[in-house]
Amino acid sequence: MNWEDQKFAIVDIETTGGNAVTGKITEVAIFVYQNGEIIDSLESLINPEQNIPYFIASLTGIDNAMVANSPRFFELAKAIIKITEETIFVAHNVNFDYGFFKEEFKQLGYDYQRKTLDTVQLARKILPGHSSYSLGKLCQSVGLNIENRHRASGDAKATVELFDLLVKTNALQVEKALTKHQLRYEHPFLSAKTVDALPETSGIYCFKNSEEQIIYIGKSINIRQRVISHLNNTATKKNLRMLDEIKDIGFRETGSELIALLEESNAIKLHKPKYNRMLTKSKFSFGLIWYYNDFGYICFKLERIGKSTDVPLITFSTLKQGKQIVDSLCVKYSLCRKLCGLDDSAGACFYHPIGECKGACVNKETHSDYNSRAIKVVQKFAFQEDHFIIIDRGRNEKEKSVVYIKASSYYGHAYVSSDLINNIELLKAKIPKLDNNRDTQRIVSSYMNKHPEIQVIYL
Repeated sequence: MNWEDQKFAIVDIETTGGNAVTGKITEVAIFVYQNGEIIDSLESLINPEQNIPYFIASLTGIDNAMVANSPRFFELAKAIIKITEETIFVAHNVNFDYGFFKEEFKQLGYDYQRKTLDTVQLARKILPGHSSYSLGKLCQSVGLNIENRHRASGDAKATVELFDLLVKTNALQVEKALTKHQLRYEHPFLSAKTVDALPETSGIYCFKNSEEQIIYIGKSINIRQRVISHLNNTATKKNLRMLDEIKDIGFRETGSELIALLEESNAIKLHKPKYNRMLTKSKFSFGLIWYYNDFGYICFKLERIGKSTDVPLITFSTLKQGKQIVDSLCVKYSLCRKLCGLDDSAGACFYHPIGECKGACVNKETHSDYNSRAIKVVQKFAFQEDHFIIIDRGRNEKEKSVVYIKASSYYGHAYVSSDLINNIELLKAKIPKLDNNRDTQRIVSSYMNKHPEIQVIYL
């Protein structure tokens, strides 16, 4: 298993009782753990829409009044699905937490499926000899501190520390536990052998129908796990129709997630799979464009993808998401919301009279002063240099993947022998010219922003 790529959703919940069928969740905390670090989190009280018994409230401190104005589970369901997607579900006594999740989703008509891992069972194998393996007593025995006990966030953070200790103590035992507890999958036309043959590495995959036509193309850092999640997803009519048509699965390992993203984009354009077309509207519908206005100020605007020929700095699934990000950029870099497309006032923007805008909207701040801040947004999302090569993982230990940016545009990508990395001219000669478009530019710039640690050779 590639520990650098694998993500673990470490979960704890508080509930109205111990029975997942009759009880409900009152609080949830999810910390996504990857390669020794927490990279994402979700924490929230939940309105269970039923009474919280007095003895439960006394134990957790969560009573009916506390959750009265909290979101209900269905309001968090989409965020929970997203944050735990392509992760392994980890909890202390995992059947309890996972059982509640499955029941909550079942009541919404969704079959929630994740690969699971129990830190109780792991601790018994890796840390034998303790008198108790309850979370509180075990953490105390091994010197881990729990703050805010019997609350989802406190217990989940303690489980993160415990899991980190277990991994560092015996990673092989953790990996062994994972191979024994696979996700289930059921499909009338796909054999277990076909699915088991899928690699647990980065790459692209495709679903084919009975006529060998490609009907869907996707990418993942774990092809097998992602395909299984598709096969277990019965939540939407579109996915059910796709499942009915699947007769075979194809895949190609890439080693690098960046290469997988690029090849997925190119393959979708080439084959135009019917179910990718059905999903297109929900992905990256809006982009942030930048330009200079007639007075020399750098301006930004959100536009629907396809309306503008400009390559967007960054893309968003919804206009609301885009506005939220742009607003946060305005705050961070002291930018005028009118010049960023968020204020359509005829004169000065709303924030100028209250002192939160320095007056670029009415030419009171010089464009050089204003642009010195605005350009930082461009630099944040655009390529920093005109010519460079990105070095990433290959498909095996003897090779590397390389992506070439030439004249600030995507040129192409290839796999090369690891010993060629320092020979720049030979390296460039190995990279074929491929199609550059709005999507390839977006993919590369977005990936570099999300992975600042990636190896780059500037030319």
